Amino acid sequence: MSYATIVARAQSLIQALDTYADADVSLGDYRILESGSAPYVILRAGPLENVFRTPTRRQRTWTIMVELYERMVGDGTEEANLTANREELVVLFDKYPTLNSLSADVTGAQIIGGDEPVIALHEKGGGIWLMTILTLTVNEQYTVTGGEYA
Repeated sequence: MSYATIVARAQSLIQALDTYADADVSLGDYRILESGSAPYVILRAGPLENVFRTPTRRQRTWTIMVELYERMVGDGTEEANLTANREELVVLFDKYPTLNSLSADVTGAQIIGGDEPVIALHEKGGGIWLMTILTLTVNEQYTVTGGEYA
């Protein structure tokens, strides 16, 4: 399976939440900031880990960095909104550890942590943002084929 397939499924699960319009969740495209209605989620590739299990079995852990943005509007609700949206994302992936049955090889998707919220200025999306980065890991078990295993 590819990272592109896995991140696309994560994107579609987030977009299915009532909190987000489809245009508010992107794959690394910061132009969405200010283009719709906050909150926004930007998904980026994170670290990759491959673990040897047997000569033909591996576990690959894909990491997706989930950047969550809440526009600072000055009404004092930003942190409460960001915290609620963060919790919604954590619960979402707790409910879909196989990314909604993406594949029998996907054995565990979960948000394993996140950074504390910070105030950010972003050159691609003017304005001031409260943002946090969550770490989503997706474990994939797979069999090596071809090459020396043909």
